[in-house]
Amino acid sequence: YDGTSNKSKPDRLSAENADGIPGSQCRSLQRINVRWDTNGNCVTENSDWTTGVVTLSRSHPSHVMPDGLSSDQNYILSRMMLNEEGTKYMDNIQYYDGLGRPSQNVQVGITPDGEDLVTLQEYDSFGRETRQWIPTPVSGRGGYVSDFTSQATSKHSDSNPYNETVYENSPLNRVIRQTGPGNLWHSAGKGVKTRYLANSGSGNLKVNYYYVNTSGNLTRSGAYADGQLYCTEITDEDGNLSYTFTDKLGQMILTRQMNNGEMHDTYYVYDDFGNRCFVLPPMINDNISTDNLNKYAYQYKYDERNRCIETKLPGCEPVYQVYDRSDRLVLSQDGNQRKRNVWLVNKYDILGRLLYVSEVEEAGDVASIRKSFSGWLVTESFSTTPHQYPQEDTGYSKGFYHQAPTTLLTVYYYDDYQFLELMPEKEIYLMYDPHWDKEGKKWDNAKGLLTGKRTYALDGSGNYTAMAYYYDAHGNIIQELSTNHLDGGDNHYYTYTFTGKVLKDVHEHSKDQTSFLDICTNTYDHAERLTSTTYNVFAKTITTNYSYDNLGRMKQKNINNIETIQYKYNIRNWLTDIISPNFTEKMYYANIGRCYNGNISRIDWKVGNEDITRNYLFKYDGLNRLTFADYAYCTSSLGANANSFDVKVESYGKQGNILQLSRYGRITPQQAQRIQSRIVNDDETPPADPYGIIDNLNYTYNGNQLKSVSDVSDNDPVYKDVMHFVDGADTDVEYTYDANGNMTSDRNKKIESIAYNNLNLPVLVSMERKSTIFNPGIALFPYTQNHIRYDYDAEGKKLRVSYGHSEGSMQRSGGVNMSIVYSGYTDYCDNFVYENDTLAKILLSEGYIACKDRTFHFYLKDHQGNNRVVANESGGIEQVNHYYPFGGLFGESSGGDVQKYKYGGKELERMHGVDLYDFSARMQDPVLGRFNTMDPMCEKYYSISPYAYCNNNPIMYIDPNGMDIVIWYQNERGKQVNFIFNGQNENNAPRNKFVNSVISAYNYNIKNGGGNNLKVIVTNAKIKIEIVETDKDNKYVSNNKGLIRFNPNAGLKLDDGNILSPATGLEHEAAHAVNDKFDKQNEKYDSKYGTKEEKNVIKGAELETARANGELPINHQGRESHSEGKWVVTKSVISNKEIDEKRSRELRKKIKDFKNNWTSE
Repeated sequence: YDGTSNKSKPDRLSAENADGIPGSQCRSLQRINVRWDTNGNCVTENSDWTTGVVTLSRSHPSHVMPDGLSSDQNYILSRMMLNEEGTKYMDNIQYYDGLGRPSQNVQVGITPDGEDLVTLQEYDSFGRETRQWIPTPVSGRGGYVSDFTSQATSKHSDSNPYNETVYENSPLNRVIRQTGPGNLWHSAGKGVKTRYLANSGSGNLKVNYYYVNTSGNLTRSGAYADGQLYCTEITDEDGNLSYTFTDKLGQMILTRQMNNGEMHDTYYVYDDFGNRCFVLPPMINDNISTDNLNKYAYQYKYDERNRCIETKLPGCEPVYQVYDRSDRLVLSQDGNQRKRNVWLVNKYDILGRLLYVSEVEEAGDVASIRKSFSGWLVTESFSTTPHQYPQEDTGYSKGFYHQAPTTLLTVYYYDDYQFLELMPEKEIYLMYDPHWDKEGKKWDNAKGLLTGKRTYALDGSGNYTAMAYYYDAHGNIIQELSTNHLDGGDNHYYTYTFTGKVLKDVHEHSKDQTSFLDICTNTYDHAERLTSTTYNVFAKTITTNYSYDNLGRMKQKNINNIETIQYKYNIRNWLTDIISPNFTEKMYYANIGRCYNGNISRIDWKVGNEDITRNYLFKYDGLNRLTFADYAYCTSSLGANANSFDVKVESYGKQGNILQLSRYGRITPQQAQRIQSRIVNDDETPPADPYGIIDNLNYTYNGNQLKSVSDVSDNDPVYKDVMHFVDGADTDVEYTYDANGNMTSDRNKKIESIAYNNLNLPVLVSMERKSTIFNPGIALFPYTQNHIRYDYDAEGKKLRVSYGHSEGSMQRSGGVNMSIVYSGYTDYCDNFVYENDTLAKILLSEGYIACKDRTFHFYLKDHQGNNRVVANESGGIEQVNHYYPFGGLFGESSGGDVQKYKYGGKELERMHGVDLYDFSARMQDPVLGRFNTMDPMCEKYYSISPYAYCNNNPIMYIDPNGMDIVIWYQNERGKQVNFIFNGQNENNAPRNKFVNSVISAYNYNIKNGGGNNLKVIVTNAKIKIEIVETDKDNKYVSNNKGLIRFNPNAGLKLDDGNILSPATGLEHEAAHAVNDKFDKQNEKYDSKYGTKEEKNVIKGAELETARANGELPINHQGRESHSEGKWVVTKSVISNKEIDEKRSRELRKKIKDFKNNWTSE
């Protein structure tokens, strides 16, 4: 256009006219003139309407198209900016075939070498996805790759670099076989097979009928009639068989796993309202009785508003729950608290935010307490004016159910920093420090944000640590300031990249007026992969560099130019090799031992310059539980010197409780002669290198709880520090438990008692008393006793471990007079570790600094993260750890006193022969192969014993610590704030519609037997997801944390009229998040579902959850493409009913307009 509104090509004009009148009548004083060259690049901008002057400029970098873009193909280009200037970005190009189906996806220049990463989706003649080709690096700068299949087979050196799906010959398009990538699997016909059946009256398809009667009791009435339940039969790559039975309401009734022809059944029983009232794990189904229900079953009771008011876990006393009239959990009481006559109390503000948690003494009747709270709205308010109970002055009122004495546990502050006035002695550590403004400047308005916290020690002292949080304009924490229990502070100052990754973390630690700086700096490559981490401590610089192969897998790690570690993988991205000068490990799957389903069949490893290569050959049962670890070592060919350190699990209970276990080790020559019956005369030469059974264990149980263990082996290992079972007792009951299922004594280890805090963490371990005189005639005799004390705060953080002994007198009638004197202790402040009040270690990601001589020591880890070798900063080996399955140490391990972090990177407690690993949430016994306390997440794994370690597959799995979902929402002031959801704290959530919708969706999916990916997120330490509200369609964004944009009102109406609820949509996005973390090959776009990964999500998580929620029939095969279906507005987040067509049309228009505007921009 020229100045008179006459069109003059090739310019293009965009104008925003306030009056909406086009052409010469336009009242705008200025328009923007945009000129484009023949390649579509912007070359002019900012045309002044009044003068017609055009300011020429070169094309903005963000407007540059990929060089190799194939313009003869249909495509959508997506660009993610990596810096504010728009000069750095990542491009993704999705190409479509002539029918509009996704064909190739190209991640432009994403590999470390700058090549594209390309995937391909193929279809059969019916338009169904058949082959999804795995990502392949290609030189092309964004172009469509016409010879992709030949390049893929060549570069992967495999004739089958794709996932293949086979469908049944019916219009239902149901999947009957899926085979992953790799010629080894395809040539052997090793895929996952699926059959679709119905229940019958006999054999593997028979299902017992359980229901809840009018009294709320479990009742059995024969079996389901033929054809009343849908059944899906799954056979994995190794022939392991499982069944899932679902009723016509979509409720999961039974999961059945087969092991050598034996059924392992888990039943789910519901009341008339659909509440899950009983879960019957495999052990109970052989004998339903009241006693077995208490030992094995999960039992739930509900009130008239369908709120769970009582939860009884296997072998534990019930947990009571009390709600206020807003359905928020305000009181709870477990079995141990009931014995102490205390309740756990949650208090909220008027916005529903959790203010503080405390324990209150109250011995009242639970029914009366529930009745009182049912009419109350429990809210408190903040004021710096002193309140009643000044010793507990948190700044909050105490209007509801505040009884003296009260034990405070945690206190939370929001919106501002007035709370600092309440604790002047700690304020100096918590005031914002402007010195660090260069790292990130504080945003003054903190409305709606968590600004501070108190966390009390659980030792009854009333001591607490305080924290203050300061934020930037984007809501990122830039200063996290904290006091510590050593009268000092631990402050963190953060700097972020444009996309939110942590660029720098400055940690300032202090104690006794002495401070230290620990600075961690990260760098990233052009694809946002971490390339280096540098620590600056004690004027030492310690850098770990990371490099990646062209599929994005870590290829090499260099630790401070001391040790270089290389990693190799198979075509399925399973780790196969770890190679370094001081530690080498090789894993085998289907190539040796023929484990096609992902179990590891063999591991070889070698340490340093030893001429010995060691190996374990593993065998598993039909439930993937370890049954045999066959050890050998050699100097030339593997297989020599067998049975040296074997472990055999001869028998499991149906829930995975070990019944029989044998362990081999080095024994004396005389013991070997006796075992082998080789003694003929006294002159016979004993074996030079003898090995034999050192543990031959038989377990007995009371439910899932260990009752006794007997060792029928007569051999003791010759190595001093080997971990093996010491049969220290011979009684019917050698282990006892409290009302919460915590082990309270172990007579074999001479542990007289173990006391626990309200988090079920051990606080005092007391060994058996030892009399100093032996005179049975006296009534009062002296004794000594050893103790280990653990101090935690109310969030479960370990503060101190102390070692002591007591001397006293004990009456034969049982009276005790004793006092404990502690002579050694270890303190933990963030990553700073003190021993006997002296700074001993600073823990780093790859090792630690020994503070005595300020030297760096680093770990060499195996495939599970177990510390195998500890080396010094010169590369010399200081400690070697060889592990039995479940984490026990060989006697051949060396340097045990160097450091205590070993199996799983966990701290090992060996004092007084305790031999337990601290897994944070609970302690694990590597000799018995089980935990000492209940799994806090046991309700997510009903079929497994709450005490089993990693489902008895310690070769593949590690124990997670649990993480959170961060839900962002807009408060009443319009500010974005967050609530951290961990799957168990829904009643602490704020009264916000969006937050409540997310939690409702989570609970709905889980309760119905779906939502497995949401479950993974809240139980796995490797995943942390943020959820934000959108008024458009759902989307997962792969940033440094993972972001889900979720519309709690948007359901999806399929072409056949079925509607998927928003809750199912949330599980869909959660599946993307899990895949993004654990299966990088699958995060690439693919086929008519948009990506290969998208298809797996739609046909997997989405379909399973939709079926479980009753939104799709059990025989429904789900969407046939990503584009199938249209967005509709539903009645609620858990509803699959459309409100009205008008609102749905408005939603679809908003989504369409947004995408059109976004694309044009």
